[in-house]
Amino acid sequence: MALVAARPGVAARARADDPFLRAVVEDSIRLFPTTLSILRETTEPTAWADRALPVGTLVVLPSSYLHRGPHRPDAHALNPDQWLAGDRPAGVVPFSAGLRLSLRPKKWLR
Repeated sequence: MALVAARPGVAARARADDPFLRAVVEDSIRLFPTTLSILRETTEPTAWADRALPVGTLVVLPSSYLHRGPHRPDAHALNPDQWLAGDRPAGVVPFSAGLRLSLRPKKWLR
């Protein structure tokens, strides 16, 4: 709410345009994800960033880096327009990912 309240133009557009409102919610979740990190354990020898990861290595992917890292332009800004193309922007996983996905965001954001 604070993100939208601080931007009157965004608030007005969100009230008038349901797809944009959904995009505001999605980008708000990107900025403040429900999970702090994604934890996975390697099940086979893996190479990542020129490093060998043996079986059983715990890999931690911090949501804050995935969603706000230096690889994202305007990473700290509310940018709902990026969601209007219909696809989730690359690297955004606010509800975790993979087989251990515990929340169903599509169910909530219809």
